[in-house]
Amino acid sequence: MKNNYSKLLEQITNWVDNGEYLKVLETLLDIPREDYDTQLVGILARTYNSLGEYEKAIPLLLSIEDESQDDTNWFYRLGNSYYYTGRIEEAEECFIRAAELDPDDIDTKEFVYRCRPSFTARVDEFWHWFEKNERRLCDISERRSEHVREYSLKLIEQGLSIIGPDILFNIGGDHEFTFSVHGEDYLFYLTPYIVDRMPESLKGKWHVNPYNYGTEGKGFTFNMYGKQIACADVRVKADYDDARNAVSLRFFHPEFNNIDENDALNAFYTLFSISMGEAFTYNYIDQLKRTDAEEEGMMPLTDLYASLRQRIESYGKQMQESPSKHYNTYRCNPDTSGEFYNARFDVISGTTNYTALVRDYYQAEMYRNVKLMAFGAKAAYLAFTYDNNEEERKKMLDLRYELEDRIAKEIFLHGDEHPGNGCVLGGATGIECMYIDLLLFDEKDFIRRMREMSKDYPINMVLSDFRLGAWYTLIQAHDDNPVSHKYLSRCIRRDDL
Repeated sequence: MKNNYSKLLEQITNWVDNGEYLKVLETLLDIPREDYDTQLVGILARTYNSLGEYEKAIPLLLSIEDESQDDTNWFYRLGNSYYYTGRIEEAEECFIRAAELDPDDIDTKEFVYRCRPSFTARVDEFWHWFEKNERRLCDISERRSEHVREYSLKLIEQGLSIIGPDILFNIGGDHEFTFSVHGEDYLFYLTPYIVDRMPESLKGKWHVNPYNYGTEGKGFTFNMYGKQIACADVRVKADYDDARNAVSLRFFHPEFNNIDENDALNAFYTLFSISMGEAFTYNYIDQLKRTDAEEEGMMPLTDLYASLRQRIESYGKQMQESPSKHYNTYRCNPDTSGEFYNARFDVISGTTNYTALVRDYYQAEMYRNVKLMAFGAKAAYLAFTYDNNEEERKKMLDLRYELEDRIAKEIFLHGDEHPGNGCVLGGATGIECMYIDLLLFDEKDFIRRMREMSKDYPINMVLSDFRLGAWYTLIQAHDDNPVSHKYLSRCIRRDDL
């Protein structure tokens, strides 16, 4: 066997790539057990996992536990075996260790996400914690000076850790609690939901904000990098681009010229966010540039909010400060080369309120996906194919709009308008596929509801993670091979959701 070992591994790799797991199993079982090494044991366990025989994989993997403590594949395979046999806590431990050994493996992080409660469940648990600890939280809000700062922070961080990692906040007098996005744009799509789920018992007393709204023209003094700057003394000039619905800013203050340019940009951005609000800054600011002297047409920063509102409205638009309601359109050049038939590579145009997420997809960037999953949320899209002709495209585009509206109203907003389990981020039209972009707060519940809704439509439909080569879940099939289509075929099927 030693002479043919490399040839055996090559043959097994080819079978695995082609999904021919029974051939792998037959070949491995013909080899005497005493001839197995750690690698072959791992391959056999993986084969059992691939065939759904998870109980057989577990003892095999445990037999090589001592020599596998630094092996990412071993932890991932054992995690799979535990996960699909319902041993979720043990599975989570394995996936966490696998992620520590290989931080760039998105599939491992996907399984960590699936082992943990949904974002909806976490938010509801947080509010239960809030109600339970309200007396202490009121005490912090009403008499902050009499409390040790460390105690206050520790208590609140304990509650917020139920939702997800590293959430920043401010708690003020009059029972005011404000989440802070602080540059992490994915939070703009999560914190409003937290606020919306606040129990009725707290609404008459607590004022909870999803992010910092800004002073809207009220002046204040700002300290950073050893400089003290009055907001009213900062001069700005704004150029509004109607086509892109974006603002370029030039700013001046003598103190900004006395520090490094990057520090000046950082200081002004922070100052601007406090003045105009985190959401407005995220929605509209495209470019910032420091000037060495005051320029003609500059105004005090305290006047900018009213000025920009008037300018935006003069174009017939409403100044939108909620990122989830601030939509932008984009255009793409479809790939018809025959070499890169990935999902969404056929897109002609789309609309989105989360431009950065769309950009991440095409750049194979995982940061936002990983952050959302750490909160129990999931960026995803629905996809369905159509015949590429003008009449069919119009018909399917109308269907896409209809589905977007129904999902928003019947799944994401239902009953007495209590927020559901996600939000629509936008949609896109391809030359052969339609896409509806979603942020899911309870993926399993969404799939259940979507499968019921899809019965009204005679189309093949899949739900895919918002990343290249991602997992997909079949929502509805109207033929024997619903994802044989070239633009969806690189998705990887999962059947447990």
